[in-house]
Amino acid sequence: MRDFDDLIQFCNTANYTTLYQRVTSFVTLANLHANITQLNRVLETALVIICNHPMNLTYGYSILQRLYTPYFGAVVFCGSWYPQKQNFNNTAIPPLQYPFNYIHITPKEMHKGYNGEICMIKAYELRLRNIKGHFAVADDAILNFWQPIKLDMVFHQRGTKLANIGKGPWWNSALGEEAMKNTISMLKDKDNGKTYQKLIEEYQRRLLQRKMISESETVFTELQRMKNWTISDV
Repeated sequence: MRDFDDLIQFCNTANYTTLYQRVTSFVTLANLHANITQLNRVLETALVIICNHPMNLTYGYSILQRLYTPYFGAVVFCGSWYPQKQNFNNTAIPPLQYPFNYIHITPKEMHKGYNGEICMIKAYELRLRNIKGHFAVADDAILNFWQPIKLDMVFHQRGTKLANIGKGPWWNSALGEEAMKNTISMLKDKDNGKTYQKLIEEYQRRLLQRKMISESETVFTELQRMKNWTISDV
């Protein structure tokens, strides 16, 4: 409730005067939360907030802390900047909360956000206690974590099927079809076979489970169709 009160005070600067009157009591809020299964489930997950570029952390990060910290088992920021070099003395927003969990990667590793999955990998390597899974979200997006998302599968915000929207703006770039072909070649390479065998087997199992391929088809059958893609900030 303290975090939420900080958010209310921050929003009050916009003169939205009815916001505070619409906020429920902490007792009612606690009861509502207890009855939302999804909120109890995300307590066992870690949220990784990915920053594409070095930023001035005086803006926004303390707000993100207050939005997410009460609900997740851990909130970890990741980017190519050093937080101790930032100026946090902005009186217009609530102060940063400590401990401030942060993973540093180089700008080259981040590659303008295209390689943001590195943050997820490094967060996983932390082996955080009592954490059963991870979410990754861009710092300019809001994760609707209260929605009934299936936590036993890889989830992307959009783009699991071509549907009616085509192949997307990046498909013709090095990050689209070309990247897909390189991935297929890498997975088929016999020298990489042992390394990726478990990944291929698990992907095959889930494709069959969701009836995306038939019993006579393989992972490569699906990949070589070039019909599935993902693009999301989550």
